[in-house]
Amino acid sequence: MNNDANEIMIKALEKIANGEGTYGAQAFEYKQIAIEALMRAALSVFPPNARSSILKSAEEKVNGGREQEYGGPEHSFTMIAKMWTTYLEDRIEIRPEDVAYMMILLKLCRLARTPNHQDSIVDIAGYAACAGEIVGK
Repeated sequence: MNNDANEIMIKALEKIANGEGTYGAQAFEYKQIAIEALMRAALSVFPPNARSSILKSAEEKVNGGREQEYGGPEHSFTMIAKMWTTYLEDRIEIRPEDVAYMMILLKLCRLARTPNHQDSIVDIAGYAACAGEIVGK
């Protein structure tokens, strides 16, 4: 990812982190900027035919060792959501799918600083798959 795209993504993520555009069109715009910058970063790290490899790696993680170690995403993310909600002293209720989305945001922040870190890109695909499974139930 070039420095301009990296800087744009960092600024968008900082605005999200600072609560700017928390709701409505402005929030959507910041998220879109971050996602588009991430996609440019992913394409610069992986050749176009690497998409299958990324998704296969994510599938192996979420259906293999991770599930065996931590249980299915619904159970694991529900427990994490309860702990985060307790930590926040019930000011905000966090749902299991929020855990997946927030972990994606964590990985986006890491990619802003280390755009060539392939494991973070694979993890994003895995968290997205977990979120899809949770909200699909």
